[in-house]
Amino acid sequence: MAREEVFSGSIQRIDVLDSENTAEDTPDLEKDDLVWLYKKMILSRKFDEKAFSLQRRGEISTYAPHKGQEAAQIGAMFALEDDDWMVPSFRETAAFIARGAPLNKIFRRWMGDANGQKGIDEINTLPVAIPVGTQNLHTAGLGMAMEKKGDNNAVLGFTGDGSTSEGDFHEALNFAGVFNAH
Repeated sequence: MAREEVFSGSIQRIDVLDSENTAEDTPDLEKDDLVWLYKKMILSRKFDEKAFSLQRRGEISTYAPHKGQEAAQIGAMFALEDDDWMVPSFRETAAFIARGAPLNKIFRRWMGDANGQKGIDEINTLPVAIPVGTQNLHTAGLGMAMEKKGDNNAVLGFTGDGSTSEGDFHEALNFAGVFNAH
C-alpha cells in the first residue's frame, strides 16, 4: 500500500521590490551595513568579470566564476563574527573579498602562485580545497575542535551540488552531527 504524505506547512513569499521596483520591506539593517554589502557585491562582480576575462585570454590558467552567487556569499560572510571560520570550496571568491582577503592575493592564487594563500589564516579562512567535497571534512573538523575546546565560535563551510555525491560530504555531515560540531 502506498504511503500518502501530507504537507501541512506553508511557504511565505517575501518581496522586497513591488511591481514598480520600489522597495517595500527592507531588511532591518543600518544604512552603513547596506552600503557595505552593496559595495562588496559590486566589487566581487567586477573582480569576477576581470578574472574571467584574464582566464579566457590565457593569463590565468583556471578560474571558477561566481557570477550570480555574490549575495549568498557576501550575506553569509556578513553574518559571521571576526573570530568565526570560513572554509571555502573553489568558487568562493566573493566570500574571500567580503572576508577581507586582499585582491592582489586572490589574483595571485588564481594565477597559480601559492603565496596568494599565505596569511589568510589571519582572517580565519582556510585555503581553497580544489578536490570536490574535501573541504566539508575540514569544516566538520574545525567545528568538532571548537566543540571540544568549548569555543562559542561558528564555522561556515561552502559546498556545491557536485560534492553532495562524494563520500566526503556524507562523512563530514555524519561526524559533525555525532560530535556536535559548531
